[in-house]
Amino acid sequence: MFNDKKYYLYKDCELLLFSDDISDIVCNNKLFSSYEFLLFFKEFIKQFIGKDYLSPLMKNNALNYLNEVRFIDKKELKNERIWLIGDIIRLINSTECKKYITYYRKEMFKRTNNGDYMNLPSCFVMQSEDKLCKSVKFDHLVLFSHSDKVDDMTFDRDFISKFIGDWKYFESINCILEECPNKFLDKLFMDRFQIVMNEYYKRDYGEPYNYGIVMFGDKVEKKVKTLKNG
Repeated sequence: MFNDKKYYLYKDCELLLFSDDISDIVCNNKLFSSYEFLLFFKEFIKQFIGKDYLSPLMKNNALNYLNEVRFIDKKELKNERIWLIGDIIRLINSTECKKYITYYRKEMFKRTNNGDYMNLPSCFVMQSEDKLCKSVKFDHLVLFSHSDKVDDMTFDRDFISKFIGDWKYFESINCILEECPNKFLDKLFMDRFQIVMNEYYKRDYGEPYNYGIVMFGDKVEKKVKTLKNG
């Protein structure tokens, strides 16, 4: 199970694999060009390579990220950074991208709880690649907005309407519940989740959506109760 720091680093690495706006991401966060983050990224990417889970898209985005940070001038550990980046590039180029559909299946099932993803032909799973990319990026939005980096007024003004207007919110919550359930023991995270869910409860989306929303809320509450009881 992740602790908070490692989970956020994991999600940062995941974001880099599924984003095509690498330049903006790297420019807006100095963490991504640091030696410490690159070390974590290497271990992260090795897990994917070990299972041959890197897709052509993920491979391309990872290489774009490394090429972007390679030309950022950092005096601290400069030679070590250059060597490390080169080492990661060699690792990525060694993978053959053969089993990524298996990873896509598991990720989409984890996010949607739709068992069809485990049995659909590969061509149909591949059609969900863009949906998966958007869902992964949404995870970051949820984690950021449900933390103390955002005050209550900003959350109410800028985020609630965004979440209740986008069903990816449920996908991200499903994902976080599976990957790092302890986040739901964080009072601020849980409070904001409940605020969003209360807004969903107020709206009439029609059946079966209304029933699904209630069942989803019950699922989270049951998981949190289990966690609290040890």
